[in-house]
Amino acid sequence: MVKRTNIALVSLAALALAACGMDPQEKFARAQGNFTAHEYSQARLDLVSALEGQPEDVAMLKMLAQVQLKLGDAEGALFALERLEKAGGKLDDPILFRAEAEILRGRNDDALELLQGDKRADAHRLRALALVREGKFDEAREELKRGMDGTGPKAE
Repeated sequence: MVKRTNIALVSLAALALAACGMDPQEKFARAQGNFTAHEYSQARLDLVSALEGQPEDVAMLKMLAQVQLKLGDAEGALFALERLEKAGGKLDDPILFRAEAEILRGRNDDALELLQGDKRADAHRLRALALVREGKFDEAREELKRGMDGTGPKAE
């Protein structure tokens, strides 16, 4: 048991040292691969490390915001979004992003307000999620039905 622990620690140390030698773009490339593979925790580690060397890189900040949301870290996602906007970047759809973050924060009314009047399928899906979290299951079901007629991509 002790031998396995030592081997694991040595392996982790070697990986950490190898990562130290990577430049920010190499770390970002690895983060992109991890993101594509749905390895969001690994992607976050690489992005945070890469951003130490390039703190205002818009592409890295954009991915970090998305990763934080995928991990369910609403506060981290909104902080990354703030950094992104200060660096002059923007997300493709900041309204849906903010609404999802608000739902994760338990601020369902704020999410519903952000999504008011939005006819896209994703907006219907997020409204339904907010309604479920409020215990309004019948309203959520109706919202999902309306989402079938919504615009934009739909899950199949």
